[in-house]
Amino acid sequence: MRRIDRIRHIIAVALGIFMMISPAPLALAAIHSPLPVTWAMQAGVQAADGVFAAAFLPNTITIDAGDTVSFSGVGQAIYIPPQGKLAPPPWTSSLHALGGDVYDGVHAVASGILATAPYHLTFVKPGTYVCFDPLHPGMEGVVIVQPTGTPYPTDASSYNAVAAHEAEVDIAAGEQELAKTRAKVIDNANGTLTYVEDVDLPDVEGVQTPLQPLGKSSVRGRVTLTPQLDASVPNGSAYSIAVSLTGLQPGGQYVGELRYASVTGPLVPGTSTLYATADSRGRGELQGVVRSAGVPQGVWEYVVENAKMQPVAACSITAPAYAYAGCAPKSLTLHVGDTVVWREVGVHGIHAVAYEATNTAGSTSMLMVPTASGSHAFDGAGSASSNVLTSDTGYSLTFDAAGVYHFASPIDGVYHVAMTVTVLPASNRISVIAGDLSTTMPVQKIGKALFVPLQSAIGWMNVLGVSSQMNGLNVAIHTPFAGAIQHQVPIDGMAHFIVNGTLMGNVYVETANDPDVGSKAPYVCVNDLVNILNEIGVHTSFDGSIWSAPPASAQPTT
Repeated sequence: MRRIDRIRHIIAVALGIFMMISPAPLALAAIHSPLPVTWAMQAGVQAADGVFAAAFLPNTITIDAGDTVSFSGVGQAIYIPPQGKLAPPPWTSSLHALGGDVYDGVHAVASGILATAPYHLTFVKPGTYVCFDPLHPGMEGVVIVQPTGTPYPTDASSYNAVAAHEAEVDIAAGEQELAKTRAKVIDNANGTLTYVEDVDLPDVEGVQTPLQPLGKSSVRGRVTLTPQLDASVPNGSAYSIAVSLTGLQPGGQYVGELRYASVTGPLVPGTSTLYATADSRGRGELQGVVRSAGVPQGVWEYVVENAKMQPVAACSITAPAYAYAGCAPKSLTLHVGDTVVWREVGVHGIHAVAYEATNTAGSTSMLMVPTASGSHAFDGAGSASSNVLTSDTGYSLTFDAAGVYHFASPIDGVYHVAMTVTVLPASNRISVIAGDLSTTMPVQKIGKALFVPLQSAIGWMNVLGVSSQMNGLNVAIHTPFAGAIQHQVPIDGMAHFIVNGTLMGNVYVETANDPDVGSKAPYVCVNDLVNILNEIGVHTSFDGSIWSAPPASAQPTT
């Protein structure tokens, strides 16, 4: 299946519920209805790979007073503030249901986090209202409410087609960005590595849109929005606005405004009204900032008005809106002592990074809106969590214990595995394990083989219950092993393993620095030790990073 066909299939399945909610009579092109109508609006669509179309689908819908909108989603939330009273994001207080199922334009309403059932909201007052998802900043939709009995501009089937196209654009853009993502690796002075892991996906670099003249106007131009950090904004996100204009009346005064849905829609909050005076050649520039987590898809309209407050040019400001329900890449393999830095790079999602030792994928998390817990040194025990991450914030952990760890983003109360970190023993050490006992020892790669300090190996053999003593390069082992031991001739410069008084074998020795004692020491090959122990009935194995053995109670030793 071609990629674009796969995206369309995902959207068709995801929007299947959305398409069936709208009543059949309206879907059959009834533009005028004498009875209240229930319309459908999907709060985003997520593909199987985790890419999320972070938009209300359709972006804008027109209904009549008395009609109901059925908002559907899984893990999203709907928030509609009182008209003209929107506070800056994030709106974490609106994650819980409030205000009931009727919206009058005066009191805020919120769905709480959506699961299987849609949120039905009846609009009773004409106006233009903006819907937000507190879990996906920058995700905005518009509901235009006409007076009761006003003919509808379009029908449900047309909205379905528009919604499917909007979702297709978002998911395709997000998947293209996901395909480019790679972990960044930094070499540290102490020999360890730091991996920089992206949470979510970066937004589009900027948006450029041509202005089109309205009516008999000859005004044209271009609107450019560029993301920037703004310390005065709670989540640090804003966009600079640069508008270039031509075709103005020389010396004329002009105003630029960012509005919702139309040239007469409500002003976008956090945007200052911009003014310009045309030069002698009819040109002008407008500069400003809009405080927003992201550019929403299909709901912003930039309007230029003359001194008489008449619109002379306008354009729809839109961009693909996507988020990612996870980290990119989804898995990392590193070593003890290495660090992972999770960096929130997206603008259309709120995430956290959390580890709960007792949780499995899909279980209920105790960290619905996490606060920082644990330290930045991680050994796999208990829990560790970041605060809620917003754009350009981060969280780091240094891994002190080998293992496989699943991290999640439990914002919506479910432990969704966002990524897996596999931690191997430090690259200059190996793990030695027997039952529930474990430690590490230095390792040196000599040729193609791995060597460990002879003294460390003898100490570990005693922990296993293999009674061993070291005298120079002679290793005396006492064991109840009853098998025949063929006497070997000692070879100078090699380690001699003597079992119950009989020289069983000679093992090649190299001299290298032992960091545990701070001096040079004899090293022996791990595989030679495995062979010696196996010959006397002590069965161990080595996979290149872990030397494992049964617990001491299972060993046939004295």
